[in-house]
Amino acid sequence: MADHPAAPPPLARRTHILGIVLIACAWCAGLAILIYYDSNPVVINRAQWQAATFVVQGQITRGTPSKLQVTQVWKGALAETTLVLAGPLPPVIPTGEVIVPISRGVEPGEYVITQGVLPNFREGLADEDAAAPYRPARVQPLVYPATPDVLQQLQKLSTKTP
Repeated sequence: MADHPAAPPPLARRTHILGIVLIACAWCAGLAILIYYDSNPVVINRAQWQAATFVVQGQITRGTPSKLQVTQVWKGALAETTLVLAGPLPPVIPTGEVIVPISRGVEPGEYVITQGVLPNFREGLADEDAAAPYRPARVQPLVYPATPDVLQQLQKLSTKTP
């Protein structure tokens, strides 16, 4: 008879399998926690901040016309507390308080959400055309939720702006 190693007892096999399953579950739970807390943080578009005449905090009410009820001004000097928003609004606006970079509209008393730009955009250019002239791309107007992280970014930007 040939010597064959003895198969592990059934209890030891179940313990190994259970250990592997527990490690896999802990790993998946760790990934889920990282995704929940660290995925897609909101970052203020600095070009939009610089191009905006005013940056305000408030609530947007969609309608004809849409209105912005201002609760705080972060950039510029603005006396009005209820503003009429002209021009396109973002398709999705966060609920509650939002941060809105705005500029004066064409008509008196109207404001538009300032568009940002993508700074290194070279649409349709191949890699060999890297020396082609710089052409910034317009992006749709952005509105930011007034979360503690966004407010902290605003405080930093406010201290850097003259």
